[in-house]
Amino acid sequence: MLSTQKQAVALGTVVLLALSLAATAGVASAAETDSLTFEPAFEEEQVLATDNQTLSFTVTNREDEPFDFPIIEIVDSAQIDINETSAVVIDEDGNENNRGTDTLTERKSVSGEDVVIIEGEGNEIPPGETVTFEIKVDVLTAGDVEIESLVYPIQNEPADISEVESRDDSVIDTVTTEAFQPGTLNVNVVDESDVGIVVNGNSASTGSYSEEVAAAGVGGESVEYDVGAEIPLADDEVVTLDGVTVPEVTPPRSVEFFAKEEAAQPTIIAQTDSIDIQGLNDPIRQGTAEEPFKKEFNFDLVTDGGQTAIGVDDPSTLDPFNSVDATIDNGEITTDNTPNNATIISVATDDDDVISITYEGFPLGDVTTTGDVTNDDAATIAQSVAAGDEAELNQLYGDVTGDDEINAADAMFIAQYDGGDGPRDEGYNLNGGS
Repeated sequence: MLSTQKQAVALGTVVLLALSLAATAGVASAAETDSLTFEPAFEEEQVLATDNQTLSFTVTNREDEPFDFPIIEIVDSAQIDINETSAVVIDEDGNENNRGTDTLTERKSVSGEDVVIIEGEGNEIPPGETVTFEIKVDVLTAGDVEIESLVYPIQNEPADISEVESRDDSVIDTVTTEAFQPGTLNVNVVDESDVGIVVNGNSASTGSYSEEVAAAGVGGESVEYDVGAEIPLADDEVVTLDGVTVPEVTPPRSVEFFAKEEAAQPTIIAQTDSIDIQGLNDPIRQGTAEEPFKKEFNFDLVTDGGQTAIGVDDPSTLDPFNSVDATIDNGEITTDNTPNNATIISVATDDDDVISITYEGFPLGDVTTTGDVTNDDAATIAQSVAAGDEAELNQLYGDVTGDDEINAADAMFIAQYDGGDGPRDEGYNLNGGS
């Protein structure tokens, strides 16, 4: 089913992709004394219960003398596994250098816990400057994570944790955040290998994108993502799939965008996982002086659930039209006909669903397209016929006599309808007859 949609993709179309991440880590706070500011934090916006997360410790020296041989002490709790060979220090100019580490038991550490320490060097933090120590950790559990850490000078090491709290050259603080279960998000623009993909405001790759991201949170909470692409059908506007959720670990969540310049019928232009359109019919309903013309697209959306964007060309058989509306039996649906010559229908549903997209035009005889048939319409036709400009009038709305042309008879019939008060009814039948 999916292959038929891929065949409809227009080649060579430039598509830009953007994704914004909705879930972020907790905001870090800094502890400080008159001499030091100490801010431990996870570097990533989303902390995943997985390996290779970055834990950072930013230290500002507020004294007039260098901070020599600082020690960063990290309590090695059951929630994390610390990679002892990964420690680095980054100075104010962005220069990065490796730093040594060691492990201390609770009997030897200042905190009284089993810890890993990052070992600073002489003149490590010049007066008034800031450096950041970083180390990789594996987060072992999802949910609330707390990591206690402290900084102190090795040459004047505190005797215990209570002394840290009373000294100006030592600081203690705790990283508090929420770790999410990991899942995989795949994004692809079909047949567009040169497309630039942007993730969370940053350029990530071209053509396709895959990353481990936050999936279900604690207690089954869903982390939602908005995934968008700028495609020609939308007049280069962003088509967005809102609230995309990622399953835990496996299977991955796949998001695909289909770049198609012209959609002759409702065409899937973006989707999560496998979706298909079946049983399409597109009748046009004849209007009267009191009921507008309507063009309908009705079909079954066959899906395992997820988000879908459907592109529809504005129907040439109903030009101009007044409004467009879409309905769905069981899911959620929104309509955006802002793009030139097209409408984007966004759908979110848990299972197969029935969709109807209805373009509403104007009543028969309403050549002025005001929404009502009045004597102004009769006058407009009469004046155009007299000037020889009747070909410029809208044939669909102006030909009330049904003879495939607009002439003085159409003006007369509309005048005889007279807003429903004349001798002709809404079908332009005289006294109930033809």
